[in-house]
Amino acid sequence: MISVSIFYPNTKESLFNLEYYVTQHIPMVERLLKPMGMEEVLIDEAIGTPMPEVPAPYSVIAHLVFKNYEEMEMCMGHYGEDLMKDVPNFTNVKPLVQISRRV
Repeated sequence: MISVSIFYPNTKESLFNLEYYVTQHIPMVERLLKPMGMEEVLIDEAIGTPMPEVPAPYSVIAHLVFKNYEEMEMCMGHYGEDLMKDVPNFTNVKPLVQISRRV
């Protein structure tokens, strides 16, 4: 399994519209990528850290799960740019992306 993890930094200046993200952006991700092989989307919303005075480093982390690297590459090649164009509609931060193999 391949996971594309998208990390949205949590800074003093960052804004994140979670309602838009879960009602507009994620349904668009599913509509575009599921027919091409994406298996699921997992969303983690930060609620804190082990030290209450230390804020979470990311406000939201999304995980897009694919069967294999080739399907992920095909999906991102076709729709990655379109999905990134929607980012300013829900946040003012640049997301960090990591591709991982699930073990």
